Amino acid sequence: MSHPQALSQCDGYLTRLGVIKEAVDDTAGAAAYIAQNNLMGVAAVASRRAAELYGMEARPRHSPRCPPR
Repeated sequence: MSHPQALSQCDGYLTRLGVIKEAVDDTAGAAAYIAQNNLMGVAAVASRRAAELYGMEARPRHSPRCPPR
């Protein structure tokens, strides 16, 4: 879940992971929505700061196919 531009930039990486991509208005908003709704098994392509703000676990900073946020 993320902004369409972030999903586009990470498309190959996310496709290889086999995840379902869902576009929302903004990257931090995706993190907020997941945290506020206590969604399990759902991730956001967002900044490390967004993860900190919403009490989420941050995963690897980036992959070669998914630029840092």
